[in-house]
Amino acid sequence: MSSIHHHHHHVPGPGSTITTNSILGNSPGINGNTGLGLYNLSSEYVLEISNLYYTGHVEPQTWVKQITGTTRSGLILRDVCLEVGSGNIMAILGSKGSGKKALLDVIACRANTGVKKGYVLLNGVSMNRRLFHTSGSYVTGLSDKYLLQELTVFQTLEYTAYVSLNVPSSLRKMRVRQILADIALTNVAGVTVDRLSPSEKRRLAIGVALVKDPVLLLADEPAWNLDPLNTYFIISILSNYAKKYGRIVVLTMEKPRSDIFPFLDRVTYLCLGDVVFSGNTRTMLDYFRNIGFPCPEIENALIYYLCLSTVDRRSHDKFIESSNQISLLVEKFKLEGHAFRKSTHESANSPIPPVASVTPMHSLGAPPTLQKISALIMRTYATTFLLSMQGMKNVFSTIFFLPCLFFLTWIFYFGIKDRHQHVYVSLNGLILHSIAVSYFTGIWAALINFPKHRKSYYQESRAGHYSGPLFILSHTLATIPFNIITCVISAGILYNTLPPSVSLSPPSFGLMSICLFTTYSFSYTHCAILLLTIKSRVISSALLVSQYALVITLSSNTLRSYRSLPDWQYYLTYIMQPRYASAILHSEIFKDGLFFNFKNQVGSECTKISFEPGCRFLNATHYLQDKYYSDDLNSGFNVGMVIMFWLLSIFAALIAYAMPIPEIVKRKFRD
Repeated sequence: MSSIHHHHHHVPGPGSTITTNSILGNSPGINGNTGLGLYNLSSEYVLEISNLYYTGHVEPQTWVKQITGTTRSGLILRDVCLEVGSGNIMAILGSKGSGKKALLDVIACRANTGVKKGYVLLNGVSMNRRLFHTSGSYVTGLSDKYLLQELTVFQTLEYTAYVSLNVPSSLRKMRVRQILADIALTNVAGVTVDRLSPSEKRRLAIGVALVKDPVLLLADEPAWNLDPLNTYFIISILSNYAKKYGRIVVLTMEKPRSDIFPFLDRVTYLCLGDVVFSGNTRTMLDYFRNIGFPCPEIENALIYYLCLSTVDRRSHDKFIESSNQISLLVEKFKLEGHAFRKSTHESANSPIPPVASVTPMHSLGAPPTLQKISALIMRTYATTFLLSMQGMKNVFSTIFFLPCLFFLTWIFYFGIKDRHQHVYVSLNGLILHSIAVSYFTGIWAALINFPKHRKSYYQESRAGHYSGPLFILSHTLATIPFNIITCVISAGILYNTLPPSVSLSPPSFGLMSICLFTTYSFSYTHCAILLLTIKSRVISSALLVSQYALVITLSSNTLRSYRSLPDWQYYLTYIMQPRYASAILHSEIFKDGLFFNFKNQVGSECTKISFEPGCRFLNATHYLQDKYYSDDLNSGFNVGMVIMFWLLSIFAALIAYAMPIPEIVKRKFRD
C-alpha cells in the first residue's frame, strides 16, 4: 500500500453525547399537514439504520431485459447497521460496487426496483418517501448539470425557496441570503449559472438542496471531479452546515483525501454490501489497532482502511485471500461493533459542544399550490427575457420565429395579383403552407425551449417540490402569452399577404389568429408529452415531423379533395385537428363567390366549367363546393373543434405527467 502524505487541518468535531428525542409523530402538524410530524424546538435528530437488506438489479437494465424480466438481481446491501446524530457528518466509503449509492437511495426511498428488508428510522419514525421529501434533501456530484443556466445564483435559490418553503417573502429572502453566505456565493449572487466555475456550480447545487433546511442531507459524491482544494472547500461547507444548525449529513466518497479527515465525525466502510466498520472516526483508529490492523503514521487512514475493505482482484489467490479477510472483518464487527455503531458512543474530540438543533423551516408546511404555480411561471419568464445574447435568442425562438416564416411567405406570395384561375392553386398552397409552418414551428419551439425545464422538473419532482401535472400546467400557462403574441403577429402577416380581391374583415383576422394559435399550441403540447419519455431532440423531431406531415397531407384538404377520398379515409379526418384548421382558413379566404372575374386564356369570361386553361371553376364558391361537403364549412363548429383539440392536448399532458414512468425511462434524465 503506497504512502499518501497530506497536511492535516484541525477542525473541531461535535465531541459530545447526542440525546435522542422524538421529533416526528403521526398527529397533525402545522397548517394541517398530517403525517409530516411535529418538531420540538429543542429536538436533536438521529438517523438509525438497522438490519437493512436490499436486493436489486446488479447489471444495466435494457428495454428487452425489462420486458422479458431477465435483468440479473442480487443482494446489494447485507445487514447494514449504522447510526448518525445531529451535528454529525458521516462518510460512506467503499470501492465501486460496494453499495454506497444504493444505501443512499434506500434511505431516500429512491430504490424503487428492488426489495428492502430492515429499518431506516429518523428519530424512531420509519422513513418513507413523504417523510424524506419533507425533512430530507439529496444532492449528487451531477446535480449542478440540472441547474437552469439562464438564471442568476440568487434567482436559482429564490425560486427553489418559493416551491419548497411556506414562509413570508421577507423570511424567504433572508433564507436565500443566509444560504448564499453558507455556501460562499454571496459575491456572485447576480451572476448567471452559465458563467460560474465548476466549484461554484457544485456549491450552488448544494445550496439548492439546503434551501428548505433539511434535517437530513444525503450527498452522493458531492465533490466529484473537483480538484483537492475545492473538494476540501465542499466538505468544509457540509461540515459547517451540520455543526451550525444541528443537522445530519451523510455523504459518499470513492477516494477520500487525508485533509478531509477532521471534517468526518463518523465513517462507514462497505464492501460488496457488508459493513466492515461503522462508527466515530477517532474510535475507528483504536478499533482497527485493537484487532491487529494499526494504520501507519505516514498513511492516510481513510484510504488505508478503504484498501483493507476492498477485494483485491489482481489474481485469483489474492481475491480469495482478501475476500476471506474481509469476511472475517465483517463478522468481527457484527460481534463487537454494536458499541461503535451507536451515535451515543462519541469521543470528546473537541472542546466546543455541538450546537442545539434549530427548528427546520420546512416544519412550517409546504407552500400553497398557487404559490408553486406562480413561481414556476415567473421562473419560465426569467429564463426567457435576459439582457444578453442568449436572451435575444430565447425571445426570437419563443416569439418571433413563426412571424419571420410568415414574413418570408408574404414576400413569396406578394406578387399574386393577376386574375387567372391559378390563383386558387396559389392560395390553396398558402393555406397548406400556413398550417404546416404553424405545426412544425410549434414543435421546433418546444424542442428548443422545453427540455431545460423538463430537466429541472425531473430533479425537483424527485425532491418532492411539485408534481408532474402541476409542472405541465404551470408551463402551459407560462407559454400561452408567448403563443398568443407570436400567432397574432403571424395572422396579421397572413392577413396582409392575401390579394386585395379577397374580401376580409376583422372577424376573419380573429379566426385566423385562433386557427394559428390552437395549431401552434397543440403541436407544442404534443411535443412536450413526447419529451416526457424521449430525451433525444433528434428522435423527437423525426417522430413528430413525420407524423404531422402525414396528418396534414391526409386531413387538411389542400392536396386532395374530401369528395375524392374513400369513406373510411374521409371519416378518419374527423379525429385530426388540421381538418378543422384548414376548413377555417378555406372558408375565410374563399368565402366570396365573386372572388375573381375569371377569364380564360383568350380573354373571354368563364361562363361554364371547362377544362380549358382558366375555366376550371366559375368562382370561389364553386371552388369550395368542389373540395368540401356543405357541412364541412361550419365556421362555429370548426373553431370549437380546433380549440377542443388544444384543450384535449393539455388534458392529455396532465394525465401523461401524472402517470408513473418506468424506472428505465426516468434513469435517462437523472444522474
